[in-house]
Amino acid sequence: MQAGRLRHRVELQRPDGTSRNRFNEARLNYATAAHVWAAVEPLRGNEYMESQKLRAELTYRIRIRYYPGVTTEWRVKFGDRLFNIQSVINVEEHNREMQLMAIEALK
Repeated sequence: MQAGRLRHRVELQRPDGTSRNRFNEARLNYATAAHVWAAVEPLRGNEYMESQKLRAELTYRIRIRYYPGVTTEWRVKFGDRLFNIQSVINVEEHNREMQLMAIEALK
């Protein structure tokens, strides 16, 4: 993996329990697991209808150095944007590089 490609600073966040909002609905909380260098690459976009509104959805590949324990329950924070991890790929099973396939979370 070429270090020069990893030019974005991202935050890996893991689930850290739940809390209740003012409507008594459960809400998942996240804690920062690590700050790592990454390459954030948009792959494709989709548009779909949701609640009578047109929504855009972008799929990203986020490349990082191997970090043990990352699962699809985790998320990535890049600036003020959040990405839900859809799959975690340990490239060539060498424990050197990971590709996180992710979808940007809607606000």
